[in-house]
Amino acid sequence: SRGEWTEGYSIGILDKGDRGGAVRGCLGGIRAQWANFVGTTTIKPGKFYHVGMTYSSSSGEGRIYVNGRCEKRMDVGQGNVIGYNGKTGLFVGGEAL
Repeated sequence: SRGEWTEGYSIGILDKGDRGGAVRGCLGGIRAQWANFVGTTTIKPGKFYHVGMTYSSSSGEGRIYVNGRCEKRMDVGQGNVIGYNGKTGLFVGGEAL
């Protein structure tokens, strides 16, 4: 990991020492703050997973999915995602497993 989660949207895998190595999603700039939410599945090296994150700007709900199952729903507020320094970049990755 680069040690930052400052893009407008990010999804990645936490280190196994951080909540067991679960999927973490981040949406930036809504209500002028960051929304972080974490799934429940421990991601194991060498095993295939399908992960996803959605956000509805009209309802304000963000979701994390692992293998087609919604693991976390969170009201993060209605509006557009605005990233760090006004950028709306995307980061996909993870911390070292």
